[in-house]
Amino acid sequence: MTSSEAETAYASALASLFARVRFGERYGLDGPAALDRAIGRPAARRRCVLIGGTNGKGSTSAFTEALLRAQGLKVGLFTSPHLNSFCERIRLSGEDVSRAQVVELYARVTDAAARIGYDATFFECAWAMAALAFDEADVDVVVWEVGLGGRLDATNVADPEVSVVVTVDLDHEDVLGRGHARIAAEKAHIFRAGRVGVTAATGEGLRALRDAVAGWDSPLRPRLRVCDEDFVPVEGTLPLAGAHQARNAAVACQVVEALGVRVDASALQGVRWPGRCEQLRERLWVDCAHNVAGGVALARWLQESELGPIELVFGAMHDKDYAGVLSALLPGVNRVVVVTPDHPRGAPAEAVRASVSALAAHTQVEVAASVRAAIDAPLLPGDGARVVAGSCYLAGEARAAALGLEWPEAGLVTRAR
Repeated sequence: MTSSEAETAYASALASLFARVRFGERYGLDGPAALDRAIGRPAARRRCVLIGGTNGKGSTSAFTEALLRAQGLKVGLFTSPHLNSFCERIRLSGEDVSRAQVVELYARVTDAAARIGYDATFFECAWAMAALAFDEADVDVVVWEVGLGGRLDATNVADPEVSVVVTVDLDHEDVLGRGHARIAAEKAHIFRAGRVGVTAATGEGLRALRDAVAGWDSPLRPRLRVCDEDFVPVEGTLPLAGAHQARNAAVACQVVEALGVRVDASALQGVRWPGRCEQLRERLWVDCAHNVAGGVALARWLQESELGPIELVFGAMHDKDYAGVLSALLPGVNRVVVVTPDHPRGAPAEAVRASVSALAAHTQVEVAASVRAAIDAPLLPGDGARVVAGSCYLAGEARAAALGLEWPEAGLVTRAR
């Protein structure tokens, strides 16, 4: 197959995969369990951990992968969403799967789904593709990042030795339910009877999670461990910026210890996880903060980092509490440039601009025609910084514009998470 034919095959597979959003975001385990059986139950043959939570689960998964690989283990990592390429979602031994692997895996999963007459969703296909890839690569451990919630997420078909709910905050309430109690109840269902469950939740989120576990019959309760950030001392500065990353690193250390694997915290120094307080070029940073808790964490980092006057480039999804995110960020910024993300759920810039004006009437705010225009415009005078935030999709778009990456991949803009 020529390189041109290979690219065409990948684009075709991706278009078909993304088109599966027409089946919705199905929440339930019957379909994924049937699909798992149809592909030979590959997930059941691998040791695994399952990592959920409102925020921090991606970084925690990356830290966990690094700690396990440092001990010579072959690790599979499944995360979502991707920022710039679908291949990011499935990693083998620290490397993204190839486009050719995506084409082959997708064909096998859809063939299996067709045999049982099941219209698998986008996320179910992605998860099943990862399960096949990890099994065939004969990995020692799989790190599964929960897609959404926990109880009814496809990743919960796995049988984890250790489960994690990093944090419990308010997000996706239209799906998971309103308030900490209902969200915690959904997330707690990734814990397993008698096995270790780790959390770094605090405040109302921790209380709700403890209440959710306490409601289980006593023989079925997990052994819940509340992680202390000092569980394993980490020397030096972590490569992922922000105080919240010390929490995520500590959770990862406790997960690996619970698996019976030696913890070498120095392995954390090699972790790179795009879109998390990431510096793209001089005086340009990007972060995926897309909910209130994420906005608070980013605001804390901006305050502590002393980057100078901050210009915030902000864009959000229309179904998110972007006013809440802005409330956390605006006190620490000097100017706001609002953009409409290149995504079907992107909130119109003018609507977001109105929120900025209502929240901080004296903050300078303007609208840019695109993310590229916003990040390429002259900065405020002085030694300040420009920070892009508000959505994972916006982070991917900003990374592409700043780093010369393809956007969108294969020319496909999709609603897929």
